[in-house]
Amino acid sequence: SQTNSSAFYKNPEKIAYPVVSVLASGNTVTIQTASSRNSQASTKVLGDLPVGVRAATINKQQNSLAFIGNDGHAYIYDINSKTTVARMNVGPGADKIYFTKNNRVIFADSNKTAGLYSVSGQKVRTYTSSSVIKGLSLSPDEETLITIEESGNLNFYNTASGNQLGYIPNLGSKNIRDVKLSQDSRKFLITSQDNSLYVGAL
Repeated sequence: SQTNSSAFYKNPEKIAYPVVSVLASGNTVTIQTASSRNSQASTKVLGDLPVGVRAATINKQQNSLAFIGNDGHAYIYDINSKTTVARMNVGPGADKIYFTKNNRVIFADSNKTAGLYSVSGQKVRTYTSSSVIKGLSLSPDEETLITIEESGNLNFYNTASGNQLGYIPNLGSKNIRDVKLSQDSRKFLITSQDNSLYVGAL
């Protein structure tokens, strides 16, 4: 079925503050933070990063940046000292990278695996798919990781244990661009390459 994305989340008007946006352009990342609905966003620009940036995220403490570089590696970068802390290999589907609440990083680190890493670059957990991963999504409560396979399968994993919770096969006809879980993790929203929206229940 198709639906309006604004109806997908239970309280789309309820925003948790501070709101942090991370924008990447070339070798520069711009971090904007708003502490309340009425506050003006503060801006921090990190320039001259070691490589061009494809995707980036910042941790809750706002002292570490994790990003996917154009050179086929993931980086963890200390914002205060402006130094690279760790560099890891990434898979071809590494278009997103996430910081978790407990200060760990998730990204696709090979053709068929995603990895959970400490901020020092040590691998903590592996999530294995049956075919090439072309995308990832993390649930709002961070308890569920979704991998999107080139074959059109969706795999659901428990983030903490790495155990596979289930999968949905043969969604290749939808040409999946992205998947999001609802706030209660009971529904998922698929966006396709033709800009259609599909909702399913777990």
